[in-house]
Amino acid sequence: MPYRARTSETVLQSLEQMFQGRSMKDLRRLLAEERIVVNGKVVTDGKALLKEGDGVDCLRFGKPRQLHPKVRLLFEDDHLLGIEKGAGILTSDGVSGRDLTAVDVLERYLRARGLRRRVFACHRLDRDVSGVCLFAKDPRVAARVRDHTREHLKERVYHALVEGVLRSPEGTVRSYLQDDDVTKVVRLASPREGKLCITHYRVLESRHGASTLEVRLETGRKNQIRAQLASIGHPIAGDSKYGAKTDPAGRVALHAKFLRVAHPVTGESIELHADVPSTFTRPPAGRGEG
Repeated sequence: MPYRARTSETVLQSLEQMFQGRSMKDLRRLLAEERIVVNGKVVTDGKALLKEGDGVDCLRFGKPRQLHPKVRLLFEDDHLLGIEKGAGILTSDGVSGRDLTAVDVLERYLRARGLRRRVFACHRLDRDVSGVCLFAKDPRVAARVRDHTREHLKERVYHALVEGVLRSPEGTVRSYLQDDDVTKVVRLASPREGKLCITHYRVLESRHGASTLEVRLETGRKNQIRAQLASIGHPIAGDSKYGAKTDPAGRVALHAKFLRVAHPVTGESIELHADVPSTFTRPPAGRGEG
């Protein structure tokens, strides 16, 4: 239910009543992000006067903010941060002073707002993979998501451009995977040595020896999609690490386009979307095609 103005007051004064204890900087951020609506219309001027009975509400999602060329903020609340990560930046755990990570960008963003808090990855996207990714402002919240992935990361959908034309329009890959410390890739393993990984796929389009797929994760292991698609003879385009021979997009053509989250603190359902890069939305056109 929206907050109802009790007297003639400004939007900022109403926000102080709605979010008691929050800093004025945080309240102005809500306005700047276009998350405050008055009687159903977005308001960005904190000095705007309200009439008694005006309804003030806060949207869960505001206008996305570009924090870095490769990090766009999609969602934030008191516990979580949701971003769109570009290809070429690590999610976390980079070499200090050399590898900038998405965690570094988010911590700088919080510090700029006067919040000296650390940020923790709830899951990871490989450096060369783009798309939606979730972080927490508390290590216990992040651990809760990582330890109970299926309970909190309800739906994970990717878009992939792969080499070859698949025989079936849809299917499921079930295999055991294990890290190979020598080759630094994830490889097929026996049930005793590896972990069971399950990936579902659906062919979107095939032409000129390539296919676009919608891929859904049932489990979420390191390099799972990349290793499993390569294991059935259809490596992701641009993924030379797993045997790809083509690179039409100039990168690993894998993108996390949708994430549905069961909030680990509030229980709310959150949906995060990131558009597929235009460089591999469809399989490459043949000569003479547009």
